Amino acid sequence: MSYPAKSGMRVAFCGILTALAAVFMILVPVLPVLMYCCPLLSGMCVAIAAKEYGARYAVLVYTAASIVSILLVADKEAVSVFVLLMGAYPILSYVLKKLSFGVRISIKLVYINVAAMLYYFICVLILGIPEDSFGSLPFIMLAAANLIMLMYDRAIESVVTVYEKRFRKKIMKGKM
Repeated sequence: MSYPAKSGMRVAFCGILTALAAVFMILVPVLPVLMYCCPLLSGMCVAIAAKEYGARYAVLVYTAASIVSILLVADKEAVSVFVLLMGAYPILSYVLKKLSFGVRISIKLVYINVAAMLYYFICVLILGIPEDSFGSLPFIMLAAANLIMLMYDRAIESVVTVYEKRFRKKIMKGKM
């Protein structure tokens, strides 16, 4: 069975994005300061895959980068940030872009709150991180997570726009 050249290009490009996302995640133990920055950058790779080839390929990039991160990254807290929040969010954002603004924001906020609570329970119950390390006021932390993820949403839009305007033609060279 022969596949068109375009599917080979898609697989190769998504493989490169997956590798780049994994490299960002592998950098976390090298520089612990990057615990939240590296999952964010890895999520940007997922966002570019979603923009370029749609949600199906973005899910593949996200899944592969998540598996590699789970297997290779020593800092499981950073991995859980990517798997629960920063990696899946660009796919959700891409899928919801056709809905009205109010519905889109409502669904995103519900996702953020559920994922943040799940992250909290994974960190406390599975990873053994003390509850005190999350702050004394969990509701303030949850509100901060909502604000940060909404800023992340804007950052995704900006990075995808920069990718389209500055890098897409150089990377693809007319092979889309």
